[in-house]
Amino acid sequence: DPRGEFAADSLFQAGDSLLNAEDDAAAEAFYERIRQAHPASELSYRAQLRLAQAYYQRGRFDETLNALQQIVANFPEDGTISLEIGVDAYTLFGSAHLQKNDFPAAVRDLEHALSLTEDAGKMPKLLLYLADAYYRSGKYQDAQTMYAKLIESYPTAPEIADARHGHLLTTRQL
Repeated sequence: DPRGEFAADSLFQAGDSLLNAEDDAAAEAFYERIRQAHPASELSYRAQLRLAQAYYQRGRFDETLNALQQIVANFPEDGTISLEIGVDAYTLFGSAHLQKNDFPAAVRDLEHALSLTEDAGKMPKLLLYLADAYYRSGKYQDAQTMYAKLIESYPTAPEIADARHGHLLTTRQL
């Protein structure tokens, strides 16, 4: 019975093991059991996010978007579920839209992720992704602003080299 917290955690760990073994179908079955037994729990949202991340890593962007849609359609932004899950979901949503060259959707989702967090650990990646989405959609001034914000605010971030390169490219476009 997956209704107990210990059982749900065990199912989650089993799902993770199956994802690591690239058995997405079996992992999805474990995560689905968690979602059915605990539909509005943080663990249920984490399971769905983990599955979406696995799809993304395998280049299965339509499945990524479908999995994320299940998260964001019902995500409570009232604090009952960690906003970190929402930030990660919208960041991944934006990244998947970028991979599919749907730049308006990427910008929308990444801006939403940015509005949900002030976590200094997440900001550099978010700013870089958003700047890239602006750049690829031809909004060079907005891209330059985001690259500059990243460079100025997070000068030691791992994303800094990409931000400098993007800033240089946008300067040439303006």
